[in-house]
Amino acid sequence: MKKIVAAFALAFALGFGLTSCGGATPEDFTPNFVGSWELVKIEGGDTNFSQDDFDLLKEMGMTCTLKLNEDGTYNFDLFGQVMSETWEAASAETATLAMNGQQVDVALVEGNLVLEQAGAEKYTFAKADASAGSSAASSAEAGDAEAATSEAAEGGEAAASSAA
Repeated sequence: MKKIVAAFALAFALGFGLTSCGGATPEDFTPNFVGSWELVKIEGGDTNFSQDDFDLLKEMGMTCTLKLNEDGTYNFDLFGQVMSETWEAASAETATLAMNGQQVDVALVEGNLVLEQAGAEKYTFAKADASAGSSAASSAEAGDAEAATSEAAEGGEAAASSAA
């Protein structure tokens, strides 16, 4: 009886040990895709828009952005019409978006996010410039510093003239 109990205990311990070492966790490729992406090109079919076309639309306040959030949701803003759904990184170079009840694959190609479906247009998104906001803030800070220096210089001139 002791041998049977010992055999079960050994089998349980062995089974527990093997399942706890059961393979590595899959790598999370989400960071490769997270962020804001701007539509910069549409090719194929009867539709061809270049970066220049999108720059012109942007000047008119019309943009098309895809924001992939870390929590697996996304917001697709197509010239003011926003769609929110889910997405998932499938590998280091591919992700899948749930879009209108369908699964749509996107791929990272040369730093761009490309959505291409057979027989349809190819949409190319470029990573939105994250430094634009910080450079604007830096410019504002530089302007504030310049104004403060100018005021200090004017104050010094006024003090010098009143002392004379």
